[in-house]
Amino acid sequence: MTDKQQELDELLSMFHDFDILSSELNGETLVFAITIPWGSMWKKDDYTYTIRLELLNCTYFSCEYHKIKSNELIKIGDNRYKRDTEQITTTNPNDLNYLELSIQGSTHIIPDTHELHCISSAEIDFAKITISTTNYRIFDQNGKEITLDTMKKWGTEWWDRIQKMWDNQRQQ
Repeated sequence: MTDKQQELDELLSMFHDFDILSSELNGETLVFAITIPWGSMWKKDDYTYTIRLELLNCTYFSCEYHKIKSNELIKIGDNRYKRDTEQITTTNPNDLNYLELSIQGSTHIIPDTHELHCISSAEIDFAKITISTTNYRIFDQNGKEITLDTMKKWGTEWWDRIQKMWDNQRQQ
């Protein structure tokens, strides 16, 4: 695995409760505007902090999402049910702009493919975004390029605060 692939894997593994605001493909650059919950570390209850993620050399994009058809549950085994959904696949990143997807995790498929696992609104049950890319750039909400180390620092601070909150709740 190349250094950039390792970095991409590290970066995307931090994505949890990251909301996709917009998505577009400019040539071979896939651009996401993403709201991250970490902004509440700097401003109380501010969950609107947005980063710009550019995935460079993006040679593949696909999003498979499951649109809820009804609230009826379908039995799929002993004590197992699933929602009644319709699977829709798109290869147009602009289609994500209306799905209200929230990235909950990622999977790296060697060498250069990444799956982003998402939940959504009341109309979409779940989604999987598949991307092939070899490089990236990240920008803060002021347009300043930031490093993976900055994202790691923010992520560590965020999860340290969450752990402290959980510890305080257990002590009460």
